[in-house]
Amino acid sequence: MKITSGDFKGRNLLVPERGVKPTSEKVRQAVISILRPYLSGASMLDLYCGTGAVGIEALSNGAAACCFIDHTYKMMSILKKNLENIVGDPSRTRVIKHNASTLAEAFANDPAPPEFDIVFADPFYDDTRYVFERIHEGVFLFLKPGGIFIIEHGEKLDLSGYPGFSESRHYGDTYLSLFIKDPKAGTGGINI
Repeated sequence: MKITSGDFKGRNLLVPERGVKPTSEKVRQAVISILRPYLSGASMLDLYCGTGAVGIEALSNGAAACCFIDHTYKMMSILKKNLENIVGDPSRTRVIKHNASTLAEAFANDPAPPEFDIVFADPFYDDTRYVFERIHEGVFLFLKPGGIFIIEHGEKLDLSGYPGFSESRHYGDTYLSLFIKDPKAGTGGINI
C-alpha cells in the first residue's frame, strides 16, 4: 500500500497482514479530493487511524498537523513506524492510544481542548451503526466551527438526522458521510 498523492506520493505504508481494514486507495483519493480545498495549513484528527494512511495522505497534501487515535497496541507500533518513515517530522503529528468512541477522555489531560479543522473516522464497518452517535458527539466537541467531519462506513446508513449532515457519497461498497459544523457554533480550544 502506498501514499497516493502529494509530497509523500509513492512512499510505502506498513500494513499488518490481518486484523485491519485499511482505507482503499480509491477511497483515500476520494477523501483527499473532497478535502483538498481545506487542507493547506489544516489541523486534522484521524480516528480509528490504523496504519495512519488517511492522516498521512492529508499531511502529504498540505495539512499542517494530524493527531492519530487508535486503541490497539499492534496498530500503534505500525502507525509510529509509518509516521517516522514517511512524515519524519514529529512536530506535525501526535499519537494517542485510546478508544475513539470515548473521544473526550482522550484529551482529558490536555491543558486546553484541541480544535481540529478536519476529522476523519474509519471505525470497523460492523461497529459504525452502534458507535456513530458517540463518535459524532465527541467529534463535534473538538471540531472547529465550519470544520469538516467525514466518516467511512460500509453500508448505507441514514445519518441525515445528525447535526451538520451535508451528504453521503458511495464508492463501491464504501460510503463516506460528510458533516460540517455550523460556522456560528462556539469555539473554546486551541490547535494541536
